[in-house]
Amino acid sequence: MPVLTEGLYPGEYLISEVGAISRDRVTISGLTGGAVYQPGTVLAQVESGGSAGTWTQYDPSTSTIDVPGAILYARAGNGPAVVTARLSEVRASDLVWHVGVDSTEKAAALAILSSTKQIVAR
Repeated sequence: MPVLTEGLYPGEYLISEVGAISRDRVTISGLTGGAVYQPGTVLAQVESGGSAGTWTQYDPSTSTIDVPGAILYARAGNGPAVVTARLSEVRASDLVWHVGVDSTEKAAALAILSSTKQIVAR
């Protein structure tokens, strides 16, 4: 019998939040081939180019998306999505990171989220 692995449920990474004030609606971009981001994906707002102002997965090695700013609330592809944007406590072990982000980069990203968005990882 095959082993099935469940992904995260919407908001499963959350420990606490301050209701609707903790969330924002955003537009996701940058995915191809019908791909989706999972709940808990750490996002950055695209800073320049044709997709400026939209959100995609945080990647410290790419200068236009190297500042973390939100965490994806529910599974989403390109288009509208809901994110945890402020005033929240999250479970660090449930966050989804870009491939190759190391522990030092994760710690730096979490420090930015804590100091600028009051999103605290435990």
